[in-house]
Amino acid sequence: MNTADLPLIQNPDTLWDVDAVAHYLSASKSWVYKAAERGELPCIRIGAMLRFAPNSVRAWLKRRAGGAT
Repeated sequence: MNTADLPLIQNPDTLWDVDAVAHYLSASKSWVYKAAERGELPCIRIGAMLRFAPNSVRAWLKRRAGGAT
């Protein structure tokens, strides 16, 4: 199968890596890793990699802020 035969997936909400989450939260990468390992920050583990669904991170932040916008 040629890769040109595969459907093009256009997802504007791709998964974030640790760098992107740290930037979004204005936090250190170390804090992001630790929060994810504690289960505090929702993440998806792909092998040894951590990835984050942007909507989950935004919802987590909103809950922590007490629902304030």
